[in-house]
Amino acid sequence: MDPTTFVPGSWPAVHKFEALFPQSRPIHVDLGTGLGHFTADMADLHADTNWLAIEMDGPVTRRAVRRLDRVSTERIRVFCGDARSLFLEFIPPRSVEHIWINFPDPWPKDRHQERRHTHPWMLSLLISRLTDSGEIHLATDVP
Repeated sequence: MDPTTFVPGSWPAVHKFEALFPQSRPIHVDLGTGLGHFTADMADLHADTNWLAIEMDGPVTRRAVRRLDRVSTERIRVFCGDARSLFLEFIPPRSVEHIWINFPDPWPKDRHQERRHTHPWMLSLLISRLTDSGEIHLATDVP
């Protein structure tokens, strides 16, 4: 994995968010990037943005990094780990233009509701990280 694209889990503990990208551009977050298809396509379409792709699953993240390395190692960073802790401890308020959540795991059992990216607590956290003109985009097939 290209060390400039992949962000090791220990990196946020020692670095500031502002050091994540070499150039200052609007930042978009792909929350639950999966194999990286969406991030790759959007980064191709929007050359004026930086992308932070977040995925929890290690093997899936490795495949996403291989795909995203072919697009840009300067404008895309991939983080493997828990999005909640990343947003709480690393991403500062009012720093992200857009957050994309595409077909998140629905966690259908009531006891798992706090794991959902659409849980009110998580949505409040995400909203706090958006700039004044920022937006959250959600695509789902779950009622």
